[in-house]
Amino acid sequence: MILQTQGVTKSFGRLQALVNVDLQVKPGEIFGIAGPNGAGKSTLFNVIAGFYPPTSGKIIFNGHNITRLNSHQVCRKGIARTFQIPTTFHTLTVYQNIVVPISDGTKVFQILTHLESAYDSQGIEVLRSYEKTAVLAAIDESWKEHLRELDDLKQSVQAATYEQKDPLLIYKFESHQLFMDMIDRVNRDVVSSLLKGYIPLRDSSQIQEASGPRRLDLSNFEESKSDIGSAYDGKKPPGQGPDQQQQRRMEPVRTGKKIGRNELVKVRYSTGEIVEAKYKKVEQDINSGRCVLTT
Repeated sequence: MILQTQGVTKSFGRLQALVNVDLQVKPGEIFGIAGPNGAGKSTLFNVIAGFYPPTSGKIIFNGHNITRLNSHQVCRKGIARTFQIPTTFHTLTVYQNIVVPISDGTKVFQILTHLESAYDSQGIEVLRSYEKTAVLAAIDESWKEHLRELDDLKQSVQAATYEQKDPLLIYKFESHQLFMDMIDRVNRDVVSSLLKGYIPLRDSSQIQEASGPRRLDLSNFEESKSDIGSAYDGKKPPGQGPDQQQQRRMEPVRTGKKIGRNELVKVRYSTGEIVEAKYKKVEQDINSGRCVLTT
């Protein structure tokens, strides 16, 4: 196991966010955690990554106990996490928290750069930050696709044993070729993104003062009594409108009790014999009319 938690519990005062969580992640496995809001998913990630110390339990990574390590120590071991909501760094100035949007025509990258350094270097700092972001984004997308390809490969090489071939040897050669293909794909995506990257700007001629919502002018419309009466078709009783008629017509459909196929029922045959059996055994006789339900 590359990652294992044993009885991990995290409490915030009287609130228990995690209670005896046990999980095991194998090398190369994609392990997902699902649950509603407030189930403790983010808390579990924070505990594993070292942001929160667990109240009790143990966390094992690569055979090492990382339960009481800080987040930077856990990161050096090989575990890091990303955040759902990007936040600013409170220790940095406003200049250091500027985000520059750069698009390659298909997606937009939010580039975090030092605005003052970018101004002093005439934009070189923005290009460096964009290059780092483009490389990491391309690796992230290609690596997820690579893991799916490896999983498909593992399933396909199992049939090699029937052909008197070594599946492990085939897996090594094929996985190496898949890795080299991934590297080529990353290089092409990064170069393409860097060559096509631009900062989207809004044309100043398209900017105008916001106006209120337009109202429909009803002065040119006329209302006739014949049109109003045709909506009721002359069928409504006095004092009732179409809403009341529609409410009366749309009644719920009432059905009898639904009987399960494994539920015991009593039936009476045409000969007068009463039999108690599961519904699925007498269902055909009931449908054919040979017997009727008594309960």
